[in-house]
Amino acid sequence: LGIPAEPLFRSFVILGGEPLYKHNVEEVTQLAKEFKLRFPDKKLIMFTGHTYENISNLEVMQYVDYLIDGLFKEELYSPMLAFRGSQNQRIIDIKNSILKQTVVLASEYYEKS
Repeated sequence: LGIPAEPLFRSFVILGGEPLYKHNVEEVTQLAKEFKLRFPDKKLIMFTGHTYENISNLEVMQYVDYLIDGLFKEELYSPMLAFRGSQNQRIIDIKNSILKQTVVLASEYYEKS
């Protein structure tokens, strides 16, 4: 990957265009796999316009730590949201979602009510 042995970053973000467009999935999966093999303690974050429910069966999900899913919708835009542009987008904790077999939101990124 051309990354130093001791990188000064905590996470790696994969975003668009659309990383999970059918012609991108194989290469993005390989990139994610290589990243996690080399840096298992670093976080892999992916943005996609797809919903988790529609892509949860993809191999790449085995390597993703957090997924920001859903299309950006301008009418739902809010500058107050962490890591996402519109209120319909979710920040999903993938490891816990796989373990619990349901969508688990990454609660640390949501405002407390």
